[in-house]
Amino acid sequence: MKQRRYIIQLLTFLVALIFIFRLLFIQVFDETYAKQAEDNIVSKEIEYPNRGLIFDRNGKLLVFNQPEYDLMVIPREAREVDIDQFCRIFKMSREDYDKKMASAKKFSQVLPSIFIKQLSNEEFAKTQDNLIMFTGFHVKARIGRSYGYKTAANALGYVSEITRNQLDR
Repeated sequence: MKQRRYIIQLLTFLVALIFIFRLLFIQVFDETYAKQAEDNIVSKEIEYPNRGLIFDRNGKLLVFNQPEYDLMVIPREAREVDIDQFCRIFKMSREDYDKKMASAKKFSQVLPSIFIKQLSNEEFAKTQDNLIMFTGFHVKARIGRSYGYKTAANALGYVSEITRNQLDR
């Protein structure tokens, strides 16, 4: 009987010791949980800079900043969306919606990704009015460069996003 009692106490002590060492390792030596906790509370947001205006020698505006709007989606939050109404408002087919949502899910379930790039001012106005109905979607404003004339872009600094091939190189 006494021997049985000592065996149970020893097993309990060993299990407690294993738990203590495991907790010590997780909390002190392992950095992954600290990183996950920080990623959970810190939200990184990209802020696009305003750039200077460019005038010619006569004072005419050649290059200026123009607001652009991207419709962003967080797939995990966009589960109960009336897709038919969404497609009507943004004039897109159900197939386009499904392709864009699949691409966003492939990128990440929890991080925002661009769903519709460079909304026109009219689309942006519609978005603002109807955005409350579509959980998981939000508008991200940024500044883009616009040229008053269609000439001299090479001298003034042509701006566009790089292609996938350029990114891979």
